[in-house]
Amino acid sequence: MTGLDMQIQSTDLVGPSSRSPLTIAPLAVPPAATRPVVVRDAAMPAGPAGTASLGASLGLNRAVTDAQRALGFLDESAGRLQELKTVISARLSGKPGDRALLDAKLERFDALWRSRAAATGGSLDARLQLVGEGNAQARFRVAGLESLARLSEGGNETLTFYPGGLGKPSVSVMLEAGLTQAQTLGRLNQALLPAGVAVQADEQGRLTFASAERNLPALQGQLMVKGGGIRFPSGQPNRVGIEVIDDGITPSGWSAGGMSALRQTLQQVVDAQGRVMQARAAAQRALGDAATGIETARQADDPAWAAGFSGRFGRTVPGDYASFAQLVPALVGISRYRVLSLMSLR
Repeated sequence: MTGLDMQIQSTDLVGPSSRSPLTIAPLAVPPAATRPVVVRDAAMPAGPAGTASLGASLGLNRAVTDAQRALGFLDESAGRLQELKTVISARLSGKPGDRALLDAKLERFDALWRSRAAATGGSLDARLQLVGEGNAQARFRVAGLESLARLSEGGNETLTFYPGGLGKPSVSVMLEAGLTQAQTLGRLNQALLPAGVAVQADEQGRLTFASAERNLPALQGQLMVKGGGIRFPSGQPNRVGIEVIDDGITPSGWSAGGMSALRQTLQQVVDAQGRVMQARAAAQRALGDAATGIETARQADDPAWAAGFSGRFGRTVPGDYASFAQLVPALVGISRYRVLSLMSLR
């Protein structure tokens, strides 16, 4: 069972007999400029009140780790982009050089870019926004579900979605004549959010779907929809096409063939450099903010923690305290936050 399958609890018919529809107002800007709806796994239960300080500390350390991984990927990307710019500029200035070398550098950068999710732990999305570990979102369109206007028109019909494919749990939504576009959008989200898919609409009513990046391959290969013959065919579920909306850098389309293609590729490389440097600056700020938070927490918590620890130490350690004096030099400079950072890696 995949992670996607585990998120789908049961078939849920969203219609008049369900709870009040979740109404999500259409966005005021096109999808390309919106902040995607973040679809997360089920939230972990809150720990005891006494763990709040520990949770905050671990959260800050995770933020540091996320920013550092993003910076490592962005630094390597910046280096390879500069190599490409140098080689392409030389060819355009009349120094042909080795075409095979240029092709190899293009392929090398493309491979690096495709490794973004794995290299950053899903903390850097396709638009180079630092989103936190595992929270990178993929945005896409679904064939037959391109607009709210089309879904809001026609008679009553139940659409059944199979995110994991035929034979796997499904979710359903009832579309009725007379529903407003906002109500239709609300019903879609009410049905699909439990399956890890969110739906947005721009001011023209064009639909954009979002899911965790790690779930996208499964959706692309398995998502099926069955209708009642009005908006979708009835009978057996039909696999639907998914078009990924790639707002980021797309090196797979860069070409070294011909001077015109080279000039276009050079422009794309320069644009990519600008985006990478902006993302790097943002990651640096995030790293600085997290480091400041850790230092602030250390200054606030260390006195109270030390007093509590000394009491516990005195109550629990048997024998003469002098027997532990040899440990003191080894412990100098080791803070509680270093220990917690190591523990968080387990």
